[in-house]
Amino acid sequence: NRPNAPYDTGELYPDGNRRVVATGYAPATLEPATRNDGTQNYEHLTIPKDGYCTTDVLTSITPLVASAALPFDRTDGEPLRFMHALSKVTFKAKLAEDMGKFLKNVRIKLDPTLVPVAVQWDRTNYTYKPESGTVESYSINQPKDANSDYYQLTSENPLTIGTAYIVTEKTKLPVTITVARAESSNATYWKDVTYKTELPFTIARDKTDEWDQDKKEDTLYANEAYAFTLVFGEKGIELVGNRCPWENGGYLIVPIYPVTE
Repeated sequence: NRPNAPYDTGELYPDGNRRVVATGYAPATLEPATRNDGTQNYEHLTIPKDGYCTTDVLTSITPLVASAALPFDRTDGEPLRFMHALSKVTFKAKLAEDMGKFLKNVRIKLDPTLVPVAVQWDRTNYTYKPESGTVESYSINQPKDANSDYYQLTSENPLTIGTAYIVTEKTKLPVTITVARAESSNATYWKDVTYKTELPFTIARDKTDEWDQDKKEDTLYANEAYAFTLVFGEKGIELVGNRCPWENGGYLIVPIYPVTE
């Protein structure tokens, strides 16, 4: 293999100029399933059960023409540009100004239709499409504080409950939300209250931005991250949402080096 190569797929470049796509898991320790012929199946990337909603999938945005004679890292070559194949959602929670109860220990159970169990290569559109299951849901639980208790919600700064990678192109988020409620902040007994709902949302789109063109305001797309704040009031739950930069955002520019004899 080429010395000091920062990224080496371990695969030979194709003979002749062919379209090449690179994809993989994050964390990178995961590996694709093996086909009957012994090759790894990069067309259908399954996600292990213990990695549901915590496993990301990165894929090159468009196939590039390359070969051993014309590698990606040549002086005039075009680098592979990567994107996230899933949507990422971060849930936060706060109290409405009129809320007279005290709340803590927020649990958000995502419907199975939101949970990606695999991504499938679409040969027609040259992209990966996430697939959901029919049985497995996923729960996001508010973390405990240093005293092994839960911070109580306030009407000021929202508390971050947790994050999940979900299936793309959803127009609503079907969830079951459970919170512990009491009449005072120092109560010894907190009663669980459960809401089952479909969270609607509207994402502001800038039609002058190339990325936002032809995208709907009520749809979650691949390679985008969203922060949703649940606002608990006396009469129910409100949802405030906005699109936000993916951490260390932008495209990942990654050179792929050829394997040499």
